[in-house]
Amino acid sequence: MLCLAGLWSPWADSSGAVTYTATILTTEANRTMQPYHSRMPVILQGSDVDTWLDASICDPTPLRPLLRPAGEAALKTMALTARVNKVSNDDPSCWDPRQSGHQ
Repeated sequence: MLCLAGLWSPWADSSGAVTYTATILTTEANRTMQPYHSRMPVILQGSDVDTWLDASICDPTPLRPLLRPAGEAALKTMALTARVNKVSNDDPSCWDPRQSGHQ
């Protein structure tokens, strides 16, 4: 299971209408992600998930160590066909590994 650190918050505008917002937290990229981007989502592992979701924690100090790049084993990369670049291609074949000679 892939668990990402995020925050959510409801807020009301001047008319009282409530909007719910959410964000995924990012950190510096690990070696796996560095070829693609300088940032990556904060990936929570094991007991980190329980710590992150513990509503009794009000002081952010024990949460700061969780905001680190994931270990190298947390993600795996694989080449996919160019079909993933078109939003209308929404089927399982988008996950087929790229075959040599096929784009």
